[in-house]
Amino acid sequence: MSKFFLKLFIFLLIIFQYNYSFSLENKILFKILNKSFTSIDFDKRNKYLQFVGDNSELSNDEILEDFISVNLFNESYLNSNIRYELTNEINKIYDEIIISNENNNKFIENDDFKKNIIENLKLDLIRKKIIQTYLESKREEIFNKEDELNLLYNFKIKYINVFIADII
Repeated sequence: MSKFFLKLFIFLLIIFQYNYSFSLENKILFKILNKSFTSIDFDKRNKYLQFVGDNSELSNDEILEDFISVNLFNESYLNSNIRYELTNEINKIYDEIIISNENNNKFIENDDFKKNIIENLKLDLIRKKIIQTYLESKREEIFNKEDELNLLYNFKIKYINVFIADII
């Protein structure tokens, strides 16, 4: 009888292990220009965000929006003729992050995690540079709107206060 229970126990362990492995399946979350971004990529972005700053309050939806955003900017960058030299800036920021995290007893787990941090830093810097470039191109429009801004203050608004008790 004990052999039966042993076989049943082993069988159940195998089934539970199979179900657990199946639940860790890599799922496609979104695609950009036929390039798939998966739940594993999302987990890497999440680990990066948790490592580089105090992002523990971010929800999965916010992290997903951020992940989509950096990848949209990256695809735009890859499809443009513009190239930024980011290596020195990435290394500088990486070193600052490592020093800051060592002071907080957070350390790089392995080489794959280090590559993940560097790749995500690159994505963040590309997004930052594209936004900066765009804002610089619109600088005149942004800062020379004084006349239109002052027009807001040329209005005279008249209003009357009416109390419901006075009407009835």
